[in-house]
Amino acid sequence: LSIEPLANKIREKLVGIKIKRREENLKVNLFADDTLAYLGPNDKISTLKLVISSFCEASTAKFNDTKTEILPIGTEGHRKKVTEEEAFNNEPITE
Repeated sequence: LSIEPLANKIREKLVGIKIKRREENLKVNLFADDTLAYLGPNDKISTLKLVISSFCEASTAKFNDTKTEILPIGTEGHRKKVTEEEAFNNEPITE
């Protein structure tokens, strides 16, 4: 219940990814203390970071950046672009 405001804000701010036979785009899954966010090609990691930062400030929750992983999916070109250009905690992503 206490993490639902984070999920709602992620759903509001991200486009997510289209899944066949599903009406709504997939944007976020939450299970216990794990959060999975799905960013579409036009979504930015910086948007997700801002949402998480705002949530943490309001709720006093803390995200463990060292446990945060980014798994790019899609075409090889897209995965390479994400790996080279994006990082969650301002460090290069390693595959």
